Amino acid sequence: MIYDLEKKIVLVCSGDTDLGMACISAFLKEKATVYTSTKSKKSFKELANKYLKDNFSKKKLTVINADIATESGRKKCLSKCSDPDILINHYPGPSAKHFLELKISDWIEALNNCLILNLEMTKEVISGMNKRRFGRIINISSISVLHPIQNLELSTVARSGLEGYIKSVARKEIFKYVTINNLLPGYFMTTALENHLNSFHKKDRKKKIDEILVNIPVKRFGDPNEFAEICCFLASHKGGYIHGQTIQISGGQYI
Repeated sequence: MIYDLEKKIVLVCSGDTDLGMACISAFLKEKATVYTSTKSKKSFKELANKYLKDNFSKKKLTVINADIATESGRKKCLSKCSDPDILINHYPGPSAKHFLELKISDWIEALNNCLILNLEMTKEVISGMNKRRFGRIINISSISVLHPIQNLELSTVARSGLEGYIKSVARKEIFKYVTINNLLPGYFMTTALENHLNSFHKKDRKKKIDEILVNIPVKRFGDPNEFAEICCFLASHKGGYIHGQTIQISGGQYI
């Protein structure tokens, strides 16, 4: 253990994603009690086999089958984990699509999944955190917020709203004992990225990888476990003076 999180309760939204599962693994290694939501039992099982191989206590993990982006899903999660000390807000981003093809329903869904989810979860847990004089809220967003990516307007617009939200609320009195920060991951080797790269023929795949890595000074993709370690640091007492910030984790892609 590095971060002294043994007595903390963590709620990780979307444990059926690589970044979510990596966070689960990291917090369990710190002996925290972890709850997580999952939409896909199949994806969760596959990722658990990948990330939860070490011999640490899985007895401290509770899996809640619920879509955290829905009101009913949030209620179900909070009925199981009503007083988390640490909240990791996360939900898979919308698919790439040309903006002229987008319908009103696409915008509403993106705003719900990438903005309203975070707002509602924060609202539900912050009072308890403040009363206990400890709380950490970490929003996993996207690098596209500060550096828009072609055809990801849904993600950029919705998550830009999240940036404005934390800048606005972070100064409020109720955050005296609670920190809230946004993490903006760049290119991490997740299942989604692997599937995208594997959709190219072998020669084109290498070309695509080279096109991405030429803009990343460290010349590699990020490891989700690296990302999770940053979450653990921010969630600990050691990260208590970092508040209201937008933190890029992109291997120096954007400096």
